[in-house]
Parts: sequence; C-alpha cells; structure tokens
Amino acid sequence: MSTGETEEKKALQALKRKLVERDGEHGGGKKMITPQQQRITVKELLEALKVDYKLRGKSGIRLLSNLKPVEEHFGDFRAMELSAAEIDKFIAHALEHGRRVSRELPGRPTKPGKPAKPASINRCLQLLGQSYKLAKEQARLNYEPHIRRL
Repeated sequence: MSTGETEEKKALQALKRKLVERDGEHGGGKKMITPQQQRITVKELLEALKVDYKLRGKSGIRLLSNLKPVEEHFGDFRAMELSAAEIDKFIAHALEHGRRVSRELPGRPTKPGKPAKPASINRCLQLLGQSYKLAKEQARLNYEPHIRRL
C-alpha cells in the first residue's frame, strides 16, 4: 500500500490512518471522520440535493418550498453535528408555530405562525434525509442522523 510520502515518519503516520479507517469499515466500527466531513454544513447538503433534483429533471417550486424551512432551521448546522434531538425540536416548533422561523422586523409585530400539519413536516424531513443519503452515496459523509417521521 503506497502512501505517496517520501519521509518514513510521514509515511508511517499516513499508513496508520489508512489502517484505522479500513479496520473501522470492515470491522463494523465507526468510520473515520475526516476534517472535510466535519466542515460540511446542512446548507451544502441541501444545495447538492437541489443539483441532484435538477439533473434528474425533478426540480420545481414544490421542492424549493419544502426545502426552505429546513434550510432556515438547519442551514448553519454542521452536518456531522445535527442530532435527532435538534430534529425533534424542529418538529415540536413546526407543530406549534408552523414550519417557518419567525423573523422579527423593526417596527412590525410578529404574527404567530399557523401550526403545520404532520404531512408537511414529513415532506421537509424526507428531503433532509435524502440530502444525507445523497452525501453518503457521493462519499462526502459517513454519518446520518435518525430522522423521526410523524
């Protein structure tokens, strides 16, 4: 197995990293998390999903309207840090106040959102799950949070 390193010390370190990664994949253990995976945000996953839908000719207004609440709530999260607990908070908020995040504008009172129906919430969560599955297929991530459906 070649590491591409010329210095023996660096080559040994690279070899150890590869062996740990291989053992994790074959032994059923946790796969190694790379620095690139740690930097990916949920917003990047959703953008990749939009591109995938466009390539397959399935992009449309309905997709965008269901992705918008997911992007508002989870867009800034790092993909590896999104947990089932955070997804449950989104579900609770959507059931009580609607799917959209209420933004306060100066001089305007905020209107309480209309509670979202379970089917609308499930469509959002389904797209979130698809974005994680696509990232795994493209070998960008090896993690997928548990996404509860209603």
